[in-house]
Amino acid sequence: MNIKKIFMLLIIQLIFIALIFSSACTSTDGSDKYSQENGSTTKDSGGKEPFISINPVIWSKEDQVLNVTGTTNLPAGTAITILSGILAHPCPISPPEVTVDTRGVRSLCNGNCSTEITESVVYAVQGFDGNNTWNCLVNTTEWCCRESYFIRAETNTDNETIYDTEEFRFSGGC
Repeated sequence: MNIKKIFMLLIIQLIFIALIFSSACTSTDGSDKYSQENGSTTKDSGGKEPFISINPVIWSKEDQVLNVTGTTNLPAGTAITILSGILAHPCPISPPEVTVDTRGVRSLCNGNCSTEITESVVYAVQGFDGNNTWNCLVNTTEWCCRESYFIRAETNTDNETIYDTEEFRFSGGC
């Protein structure tokens, strides 16, 4: 493995670790455990604690475009940044003369998965019952069906980051 690939994998691992630490306030049930230290609420969200949520992500076909959707109680027109990409992990180290047979299935450790973290900006639109909606198209081309991925929706209001993160895997057959 050349130095460029090793350096790139180290950078990806650092990004992954940063994402884990930055999402420590999000529970696995998708509810946001975000709290404000001063106990105040945001006026623009109707006096309630602001939230963004991501609906469950179902990735069932390789190279598909996912329509990721969610809700928020932030005002219509609020810009929401959507980040998506692979959950990088350390790869096992093997002697240079050993080749791992993946039977043609791409993998992060073989270096043939996209490691790009994509970023898009979408805007909340008027919804029902006080909650607004948002949606974003995420292209999974070059994603590997045996790897784990994440979607993160976030916005900054009053110098605070409101977010939710959904982790998922391929649900079709590799």
